[in-house]
Amino acid sequence: MAYYDFQCLSCGNQFEIKTSPHDLDKVQCPGCEGKELKRIYKYFGMFVKAGKYGGSTGPRGGPGSEPPCAADCSTGG
Repeated sequence: MAYYDFQCLSCGNQFEIKTSPHDLDKVQCPGCEGKELKRIYKYFGMFVKAGKYGGSTGPRGGPGSEPPCAADCSTGG
């Protein structure tokens, strides 16, 4: 089950309904019981607190997290 947002094309009512993705064709407007609906897609954002995966660059402190090698890596310094 998930929440879906719709707008009724008959009366203009906007509403949210919790239903199965398999039952989306059975949704009706709660105001006028119309079936001509337009699905509204809202922005979805995900926020992660600072920590192991605090940035958009991936894990911190693990293998491969060292900065790239300076000018000449072959000499070891």
